[in-house]
Amino acid sequence: MAILVRDVTIADVNDICAIHVAAWHNAYVDIISKSYLDEHVTVENKRFQWSGFLKRRDPEKSLFLIITDNENPIGFAQGWVDHNHSKNYRLNALYLNPQKTRQGYGRVLVHTFKETVQKQGYENMLISVLKENHAARKFYEKIGGVHQPHLADVWNCPDGKKYAEETYVFKL
Repeated sequence: MAILVRDVTIADVNDICAIHVAAWHNAYVDIISKSYLDEHVTVENKRFQWSGFLKRRDPEKSLFLIITDNENPIGFAQGWVDHNHSKNYRLNALYLNPQKTRQGYGRVLVHTFKETVQKQGYENMLISVLKENHAARKFYEKIGGVHQPHLADVWNCPDGKKYAEETYVFKL
C-alpha cells in the first residue's frame, strides 16, 4: 500500500466526480429520493461543480485533498474557513469510493485535513451531516467529533424536500 494524501488538481476532476456520485448513490439511497439522485447527482453535474470550484477557489481560504492508494483515487475532502467564525474551518465534503470504506482511508483523510488546518491556526473543524446518515455520524463520533445539537440545521434539497442536518466539532 502506498497511501498518499495531496492537493486536488484539475486533472483529478473526473476521479473526484466519479467518487462523489458513487458515494452519494450508496450513502443516500434510502434517505434522498431516487429521482433526485438519478437526475441531479450525476458525473456531468459534479464535473461542472468541481471544475468550477477549482478554477475560482482561493487556496488561502479553502482546502481540497485527495487520497490515493498506489495512485488509485480512493476519496476526497474539501472545505473552507467557516463563514460564521474565523477560527473555525468547515469540512464541507468527505467522500470515499464505497468499495473502500471501513479500511482506514477516511480516518487518514480526516486526520490529514485536521492537521493541515490546525497548522494554519484554526481552533475547530466542523462538519455537518444528514441526520439520517447514521454510518457517517457513527464514523465522526468514533474519530473524535463531538455532536453539537445546538448547531443542527436543515438542508433544503432542490427537489423541495427538507433534510435535518447534525453538526460535529473537532477540537484542533
